[in-house]
Amino acid sequence: MFGIFTQNDYKDFVKGIFGDKVNIVQARNYLQDGYISHLSEKIEFKDESGNAVVLPDSTFFMVLEKVK
Repeated sequence: MFGIFTQNDYKDFVKGIFGDKVNIVQARNYLQDGYISHLSEKIEFKDESGNAVVLPDSTFFMVLEKVK
């Protein structure tokens, strides 16, 4: 999840607004370099059972191309 949508929800949202007027060139999510090492001393990220889990992706971007 990024904000209020998943990546696919964002794609659907954009297509719902712009339809065939834009192409989604890229849609990517990733965990920024340094997040794990920076946050490891500040937080313990666990699941609902208390097991340690990896941090989720922290960044999402989408590149749109206007159709001519």
